[in-house]
Amino acid sequence: MSKVIIIYVALKTEEHDPDRLADRIRQLSGLTDFELLPVYLTRDEWFTKLSFDFNADRNTAASAFLDEILNIHLPEALKSVPQECNTPDILIAGYSLAGLFSLWCLYNTDVFCGAISGSGSLWYEGFSDYVYTHGIRRPGIVYLSLGSKEHKSRNPLMRTVMEKTEAVYGHLKNEANVEAVVFEMNPGNHFQDVDERMVKGIAWALKHTI
Repeated sequence: MSKVIIIYVALKTEEHDPDRLADRIRQLSGLTDFELLPVYLTRDEWFTKLSFDFNADRNTAASAFLDEILNIHLPEALKSVPQECNTPDILIAGYSLAGLFSLWCLYNTDVFCGAISGSGSLWYEGFSDYVYTHGIRRPGIVYLSLGSKEHKSRNPLMRTVMEKTEAVYGHLKNEANVEAVVFEMNPGNHFQDVDERMVKGIAWALKHTI
């Protein structure tokens, strides 16, 4: 039985190979006692299920998707866990909007013991204030990353991603329920070496979990 289950929210593409990704995580981390569970979204679902309104009382779309993960995808993964065994630790990971979603999940459920937010869309309007006024539900770990050129976007909101990520990172370092947090810079823009960036983040999280 795996000690850690990693829920990986990802955009479904023909190139995406979860087995290759898991092999790279094993190579980089030196650990094998985990299960990678991809939760794939179509391009349309990417923008509907990963939709937020941080000025509202409840993020309806994101909350519904979190419920889907907790009530459909995760129970399927847990079926393989013998009843006499302890429930494995569960991490959630994602890139871009899914990276934002992964971090947001820590504020909305106590199921996950950590989040990997690869190039997370922390520029999203209202998210910084949300982090400052809410608490992470349980002790855990957080991995943040960005590409070094991501803040050079033509979009004025996206240009704030470096500033916003650094601010959230600074806040998380003092968050009571954050046991370990790191903010890693990668060379390049938002679309460069996505899989390898996620491998690095997940490997870090596993080393701090197992």
